[in-house]
This record gives sequence, structure tokens and C-alpha cells, in this order.
Amino acid sequence: MLYANLTQEKLAARAGLSRDTIVRVQLGITSARIDWLIAIADACDADLAELVREEGPRPPGGAAGA
Repeated sequence: MLYANLTQEKLAARAGLSRDTIVRVQLGITSARIDWLIAIADACDADLAELVREEGPRPPGGAAGA
């Protein structure tokens, strides 16, 4: 799970987005655009895959998509 320990305001500032955009995406009101997702991942110092990957059981050996 991804934890960046950022407030919505700090995440928005780092990502170059408005806090309202962060809230709407977080609540599922608005679907995130790919450029927003890239900016959010960069702001969290994470790979885009970490941000968009669904949580779920891992296959044996822990490798995703193996």
C-alpha cells in the first residue's frame, strides 16, 4: 500500500493540481486523467503502477502478473 503522509493540500501543491481536483478524484466523483495520475505519483515519489494497481491477493511467490 502507498503511504506518502501528505495532506490533500500538500499533495495538490506538489502535483500542481487543485485541492478540489484531489478531493474529487479521491472520492470517485471525477475519473483521474493520466497526466494527473503521473503528477500525483511523482508527488508521492512512487511509480505510477503503485498508484493505480488494485490491491488483492498475490499469486504464489509474490510476483504480480506471473
